[in-house]
Amino acid sequence: ESSSAAATRPAGGFRADYGFVAAVDREIVETLQGAPVSTDTELGGYVREFESRV
Repeated sequence: ESSSAAATRPAGGFRADYGFVAAVDREIVETLQGAPVSTDTELGGYVREFESRV
């Protein structure tokens, strides 16, 4: 591995991204907690449709 490849990596590796992912996860959970119950049914339909295509 060349020294230039190592120099282009972020100092903390991929750990810096985990905070962002955790923040997005929290936002999604908070949004879904306030969502109408019908949303869960709609999401289940989308998942089943996706699974049948894959």
